Amino acid sequence: MNPVSAIPSSQPRYQNVNKNAISTFFVQDQYMQIVNSIICKHSIKDDLLSLDTYNTHQLYIKLFRFLSPLFPAISGQIVDELSLSGYLYFRSLLIADGLEDKITNNFNLELLDEQYNVVEILASESLLLMSKHFPEYTPFWQEFQELKQEYERTTSVEKQLSVDRPLFSENLFKNIATGKSVMSHAAVAAFCHLTGDFAYHCDLKQCLNHLHIAIQYMDDVEDFDEDIINGQYTYPQYLIGTYLNERQLHTNNSRELLKYLHLSGITNNLIGQSLIHLEESKAIAFRLKLDDLAIFIERKIEKYKLHKQEITFLIKKAEIKIGKSVVFSQNYSLGESLDRASNYLSANADEEGVWTDFLTSAGFGESWITAYVGLQLAESGRHKSLLNKSIDWLMNPKLSERPISYNHSVIQDGDTTTFSIGFQNAMGWPVSSCQYADWFRFMNNDGGWVTYRDEQNLRRRLMLEEEGVAGWLSAKNCVSAAAAYVLSCRQDSHDHFELTCQYLTGKINENGSVDSYWWTGPTYATAYTVMALSRSRQHRHKTQSSVDWLLSCQHPGGYWLNEYVKTHSPLFTALCIKALILFDAKRYQKQIKQGIDWLLAVQTSDGSWQTNRVLQIPATDIDDPSTVFSWRNSSFGVNCIVDDHNRVFTTATVLNALELFGGLAKILPPERNEV
Repeated sequence: MNPVSAIPSSQPRYQNVNKNAISTFFVQDQYMQIVNSIICKHSIKDDLLSLDTYNTHQLYIKLFRFLSPLFPAISGQIVDELSLSGYLYFRSLLIADGLEDKITNNFNLELLDEQYNVVEILASESLLLMSKHFPEYTPFWQEFQELKQEYERTTSVEKQLSVDRPLFSENLFKNIATGKSVMSHAAVAAFCHLTGDFAYHCDLKQCLNHLHIAIQYMDDVEDFDEDIINGQYTYPQYLIGTYLNERQLHTNNSRELLKYLHLSGITNNLIGQSLIHLEESKAIAFRLKLDDLAIFIERKIEKYKLHKQEITFLIKKAEIKIGKSVVFSQNYSLGESLDRASNYLSANADEEGVWTDFLTSAGFGESWITAYVGLQLAESGRHKSLLNKSIDWLMNPKLSERPISYNHSVIQDGDTTTFSIGFQNAMGWPVSSCQYADWFRFMNNDGGWVTYRDEQNLRRRLMLEEEGVAGWLSAKNCVSAAAAYVLSCRQDSHDHFELTCQYLTGKINENGSVDSYWWTGPTYATAYTVMALSRSRQHRHKTQSSVDWLLSCQHPGGYWLNEYVKTHSPLFTALCIKALILFDAKRYQKQIKQGIDWLLAVQTSDGSWQTNRVLQIPATDIDDPSTVFSWRNSSFGVNCIVDDHNRVFTTATVLNALELFGGLAKILPPERNEV
């Protein structure tokens, strides 16, 4: 569609804006003023004003700024006005591009008409502002019209591809990617025609072409299943179709096709091609000393490399899960079950005694998992020789540059530090005053414990500039409860322990539950709160309501649910059993025994217990997970919920509870009436 065919001669509506007040927010402020002045349905306006959408358009908002160092004669005010003009036109093209599809799909005609009107207004405002600097019939407009015609030809070819679905060569893909982004060349044309300096004309267009080809590769990967649903034919679809046909495999399910795209290696090959073009674009930007553009491209390179790494990890995770048993054991005794679980954990540690589990955008959990599993096994008195290697790996001074964290790629966190200290304590290793001081950094003055303390390094690691991170920096009940449990095992940390217990008692809900942040449902935080407060003379009585809540959640079959997936959870069952044992094993003997019997019945033949999605990762600015509207089943990103696919986290937790019960079974009476 051609939004505007004529070059307007009237003045833009924002002519009274103080253009001497140049600001990095100029484009956003003026864009929002223009949109707010448009008369249209709220749904259309909300889409136009969406900050999430706006933030994904940074290249087109900042493009003129990125290129401006090569044209120092152009004032900052003019650069900002050109930036606003360029972004308005970009948004008009973006909306117009989807309108023809809506016509063919019997879209609401009234709403469609309003959207056409919005396209006309945005394009008109863009060209009005551009005409201030380029009078009618100047050479710039001729080049602009040629670029627009090239864009329209390309979008027409792309739409026809979705109808004909011919052979889709890589050259055709690159030609389409370049043609769809050709309007970005208008920024180059504007600067060159304003200054009469065309020395960088070709280099800049080549830089932008490489950049847009790279972005198109990634867009086609990220939007793969959405494009299939919308009937848009893309290069990755052609490649996976060819791959499946060669292997006589057939599926039309978009999720299945996406899985094949990853497992076949096509995804990583496409991202690899994208990275090649990003490097070419960055090299030109550096050569031209366009530092801000080079930094922008470098961040994309980092993001795309991370995406490629995630796909590699996802394939590895799938391979690990395929190798796990789904066959339940044949009613093993407690001793046999413990031995099989112990053997499973031993077999899943590497030669250095390191365990991995869970997969997130940061990779596989490593130090955190090793510290946690080590603590569970050390408390159980098993695998001393293996655990000596594990703790040596965690505390090796030669590896001091590796943080005590989820894994080596992220900054130190309170939870990993807690379990590392607990692991040392359980193994009888001395904990130095420096280690304690390092641990206590994660404790607030009110007794609450935080996951992360270092905001600056957290932002740097997550590549966040303006997004809020308060949610990951504030005290968390689940982190605090685990810390209180580890503190309860030490005699020399009484004040820290009691203060943390006091904090936790203030977090007990009216029904007795304690809300978790990093875990689905309140079970994890409530169970650890009961474990910790059971050892506090001052606060023990305050946890009875939490015990009652745990008991109310036990299923008649003996297990506890993972409320997120609405199915039984060996992990949560084991935590609840341990909490009941530590609080009052004799009083709750029947409920404990029911849980133990269920765990013994559902152990799989390889010695592990099946897992489900239990670890939730809210967005960094979310302090209350209950405000998350929709959680995703994914290993990557935020507002997602992850499973411990390697089963070592759950299996170690169950083994710990079974071992604890085994020690009590010898002294508990054989039967007891229910209380």
